[in-house]
Amino acid sequence: PLESSFQETAVLLNSRRENAPNFRPLAVLPFLYHDVSGDAVQELAFMLATAVFHIRQLRQHDFNVHDIATATQAAFGISGDIFINIAKLRAARKLWAQAISAFDGNQAAQKLNIVAFTSTQNKSKQLPHTNLLRLTAETFAAAVGGAEVIFTQRFDQNAADTSTEFARRLSDNIQHILQQEVGLTNLVDPAGGAYYVEYLTDALAQKAWSLFQQIEADGGMLAAIEKGLVQKIVSDSDAQRKA
Repeated sequence: PLESSFQETAVLLNSRRENAPNFRPLAVLPFLYHDVSGDAVQELAFMLATAVFHIRQLRQHDFNVHDIATATQAAFGISGDIFINIAKLRAARKLWAQAISAFDGNQAAQKLNIVAFTSTQNKSKQLPHTNLLRLTAETFAAAVGGAEVIFTQRFDQNAADTSTEFARRLSDNIQHILQQEVGLTNLVDPAGGAYYVEYLTDALAQKAWSLFQQIEADGGMLAAIEKGLVQKIVSDSDAQRKA
């Protein structure tokens, strides 16, 4: 089944190369680990390990690293810690560039396209209007961190079957205010040079690279999942968060 999936992906990439070279049909989804209590270091390491696994597989189908990397985007979850999440997205770009450079990828391939989703793990069902504050902080962090695309969920999304069109409008307005009134999209790297953010960026990148190397030494991402290593790491993180 895995090989047939990569054969289908190869057909998709060939079509992209011929018809839509700017389209990014491949996605690495570290937000899936975020939503089950994975921390920032784990998101970064798992993103990198998953991407490297796919690069190696697709190179066997005669694609070069430029074809693969420029067709890929990474989707991260954004939770309430503003500084950690800004640093996480900035660290993701550093790590991606480092990994793609190791595959002899050019500068275009070393640029990571980031999609950000506001978190589902920290929203209140009992007091959903308080989620507006969380959503604003998370959307702000994603924008300052440099996400190309941001999905701001509805404030009442966790309250089963009660989400309204008004809630959707408020989520849209959070983005409009940050873009048009705060002017976040006018800045290239608003957190660049801030000591605390730079420190967090470097610390997250170093810890994530270390975990990535641990996964690689254990046979790569697929082997780590099959052995239960990834599940144990996230489970331990979930237990710590609940404690």
